[in-house]
Amino acid sequence: MKLIHNINKWSYAITLLLYITIIYGMIAQIALGGIQVILALVLFGRYPELDEKTKRRLLVYATLTILYLLIFFLWDLFGVPNNDFIEVTGMIVLPMALATFFVFITHKLRIKEKRNVPKETT
Repeated sequence: MKLIHNINKWSYAITLLLYITIIYGMIAQIALGGIQVILALVLFGRYPELDEKTKRRLLVYATLTILYLLIFFLWDLFGVPNNDFIEVTGMIVLPMALATFFVFITHKLRIKEKRNVPKETT
């Protein structure tokens, strides 16, 4: 879990840093999304090992991500007129909110892992 959290944390931090130059931040956000989806799949592979609260959070993350992707790719079918606020919210704010939530999930997993590590006796 430490590796998963570190990959997630650093890719998120790099994305935030690249948002200084909006366009590079948006490009990095695409990579961040891919990384986080892969990490979420890894966590789903370890699903039986997770506690109930983490399972619930992971399911909420997966549901929100799938819902976001469906809306994003089917946006034109809804017939909603585009404006800057909707586009910025849909392309930057919502994905970064999902990314923040996933960083929170992996952070909580990391903390739980630290607490459960038995102390070495000498």
